[in-house]
Amino acid sequence: PSTTTGRYDQESANAYVKYSMGPITVGAAKSGAQPLANAGTESTNYETDSYGLQFAVNDALSVSYSIEKSTKNVRTAVASAETVGKKVSTESKIDHIQAAYTIGGATVGVALADAANSDYTEGRNEKVTVFSLAMAF
Repeated sequence: PSTTTGRYDQESANAYVKYSMGPITVGAAKSGAQPLANAGTESTNYETDSYGLQFAVNDALSVSYSIEKSTKNVRTAVASAETVGKKVSTESKIDHIQAAYTIGGATVGVALADAANSDYTEGRNEKVTVFSLAMAF
């Protein structure tokens, strides 16, 4: 913590591992973040776990699936007559399915994302489909 400003410094950490064997790639990641916060008031931190699997069907087509689970932890300031603040946690989960097809200098892709408790809001569920086209010259 910073002693001159009365705030806690922003912190973050990330670690990941990826392994490929033939057409299959698997990966996992763990990350955490704590934004800048004033001492003695509400503090927030985020913990995220991600897992993914990719399969290259052939030289032109690949498909992948990944899961991202993120938890937002909020600890409120210590109220009078209390010894610690209250902690509230909200988990958000996103499932991703993607496919990409490359022909010549063009890549056509589709990505589907299904989020539960989106933006760390209980009951807020969202689905997104993205079509993409990338050209290399």
